[in-house]
Amino acid sequence: MLSYEVIRAEPRSADEPDLLLVTRFKNYAALDGTLAKFDAIAKQFEGSVKASSEAQYARSKIICGRLVR
Repeated sequence: MLSYEVIRAEPRSADEPDLLLVTRFKNYAALDGTLAKFDAIAKQFEGSVKASSEAQYARSKIICGRLVR
């Protein structure tokens, strides 16, 4: 990861976020292997990958993600 920033945004509707977390990577190859890395982090914080998946599903109702080129 090259950098990150938090941006305050003006939502256009009630379903859009008012805060954005922007992470910048050198290229798409930097994203290779991220699933294994995130699984290891999830186990540390949530106790298991299954528990992390359930928590992520619950958060997905209020959080969205977008990959932008």
